[in-house]
Amino acid sequence: MRIMRKNSGIRALLNGRTIKKTRERKSGRTSAYKRPSTRQNAQYREAKQHLPNVIEPIVFDAVADYIEMLLKDEDICDKIENYQKKDKKTKEREIEMEKHELAKTRKKIAVLESHIPDAMSVEYPISLEELMSSIYKYKKLEEIQKGIISQREKEMGEKRLFI
Repeated sequence: MRIMRKNSGIRALLNGRTIKKTRERKSGRTSAYKRPSTRQNAQYREAKQHLPNVIEPIVFDAVADYIEMLLKDEDICDKIENYQKKDKKTKEREIEMEKHELAKTRKKIAVLESHIPDAMSVEYPISLEELMSSIYKYKKLEEIQKGIISQREKEMGEKRLFI
């Protein structure tokens, strides 16, 4: 079976038509597919034009058969479900990575907070103001990471196709 991949023909308009019973000539236009060059297609030299009511059903049947053959063993519902599962695993992995980063940030905050007494007694190499600004910076980062996690969890819950 040959599948028509693209329409390389030109759909021209034929002027006029004749009604059989009354032999009345109607003015109007009828569309037809015309090949650009009949010399290229030696096997079809006798047909320079094809009427749409003749060629379109043949082409549509061939395309429908081909699509049916491609999808014979495929179930679209299974594909959608598999895609959703894969997407959910990816989202869960991203959330876990964000939670891991949040845990690292919290550890840094805890370490810095444990050094506050040392900084107050001037035994620590960093001044108390610098230590407090670092803690403040990490607490802002912690809030941002919490927001990202909650947003991704919300997106994961909302983004579902039900079949």
